[in-house]
Amino acid sequence: MLCCFLSAPIWFTPGVPSENTEQRKLAAIMFTDMVGYSALSQRNEALALELLAENQRLLRTQFPLFNGREVKTTGDGFLVEFPSALQATQCAVEIQRAVVARNSTQPAERHVQVRIGIHVGDVVHREADMYGDGVNIAARIEPLAIGGGICLSDTVYAQVRNKLDVGLTKLNSPELKHIEVPMDVYRVVLPWQQQAAVVGKSGSPSPWKNFSTRRKFNGSSRQDRPRNPSFRRPVPCALLPTPLFVAQRKLATTGR
Repeated sequence: MLCCFLSAPIWFTPGVPSENTEQRKLAAIMFTDMVGYSALSQRNEALALELLAENQRLLRTQFPLFNGREVKTTGDGFLVEFPSALQATQCAVEIQRAVVARNSTQPAERHVQVRIGIHVGDVVHREADMYGDGVNIAARIEPLAIGGGICLSDTVYAQVRNKLDVGLTKLNSPELKHIEVPMDVYRVVLPWQQQAAVVGKSGSPSPWKNFSTRRKFNGSSRQDRPRNPSFRRPVPCALLPTPLFVAQRKLATTGR
C-alpha cells in the first residue's frame, strides 16, 4: 500500500491578479456625466435618484454593443474602457441618440442630458480600477462638452476623423485643468444638433430688431431722421417780417 503524505496543504488560486499586480495597456477611455444632477438633487432628491437610476440603465445597454467595459460609476457618471477609439466614439453617439429618443417621450421636468468625453492613452489596471494620465485627461475633456454633447481629444480625432458620419469641430483654446501638455479638443456635431441650429437661424426675426429700426427713424436726434432733398425747413414765425416793420422800412427809403 502506497501512501503519500503532504507536509503542508496546497492552495489552488484562480488566475486573478493579486492586489500588487498591475497591468498597463493602451485603451480608449470614456467619461460620462449627468448634467444638472447635483442641482436637481437639492430641489427634489427623490426625482434625481429616480432619473439617475433610469439613466444608468439606459447607458448600460449601450456599452456592451461596442465592446465597452464599465470600470466603475463616478457618482452620476461612468468610467468606461473600450478597445478602440472608433468603438468608443460610436458608442457615445448612440448613447446621445438613445437619450434624445427617451426624452421625446417624457415631460420636460423628466428630461436628462449627458456629457461625454473620450481620450486614448496609456492606463494602468490595479485592484479592479483604472489609473494613469489617460484617465486624467479623459476626465478633464468631459466637462468641455455641452449638455447632450461629446468631446474628443486630438488622439481620438486622428483615429476617427474619416470614419464617422457626423461632423467634428475644433474647440478654440480649451483649458484642461492640471494638464500641462497642450492638447486640441474636438466637438462631435450630432445630426439633431445641426437641425436645431438651422431652425434657430431660419426663424422669424426678433421683434426687438424691428423695434430698434423704428426707433432709429422716430428718435429726437436730427441725424437719425431720413432726409428728403425736396423738403424745405419752415422759418420760425419770430423771424418773419411784420406789416409794421415793412411800412417803417418803406418810409425810411422814400424819405416820407
